[in-house]
Amino acid sequence: MTNLVELLCENDKEFLKLQHISVYKYYFKMVEEIFVESNEFKRNISYEKLFLLINLLKTIWSKYTQREPSLWKKYAIDHPETLKMLFKISFKTVEQAACPCLCLLASAFEISSPTLLENITNSSCQNVKLSEDSVTNLAADHKGRHKQKKHKKDRHQSKSLLLSG
Repeated sequence: MTNLVELLCENDKEFLKLQHISVYKYYFKMVEEIFVESNEFKRNISYEKLFLLINLLKTIWSKYTQREPSLWKKYAIDHPETLKMLFKISFKTVEQAACPCLCLLASAFEISSPTLLENITNSSCQNVKLSEDSVTNLAADHKGRHKQKKHKKDRHQSKSLLLSG
């Protein structure tokens, strides 16, 4: 299959471009599966899925930093649903998943600003360490925040019923 693609491409640069874009498609398909499975993170996800999500996002970010930035921008333009998904993930999950999302979003909209890119590349996104304990704590924290939101919503509904009655 690769040989056929190589033959169809005019040169090595075109082949590499196609290859890099397909890498983004592959990883974002897996992220999207987790996103859809969790109903856009309205339902809790398992520790394993959270760990996988964080690693996928960090991998996508590392692929961006290793490749030509314009390819990520092209992918983002061609797949605007990916940007929406990254935006939602950054607000509805833990910090370790949000950080690479925000880095990817910033780089998609970045206008040839090398200092911004350097700041993002040197940011704490690269230094996030994951262990099984940290993922367990993150998931518990995420679950706790979800319960707080539900409790707050229940209180609000109770208050509304009292005021309307």
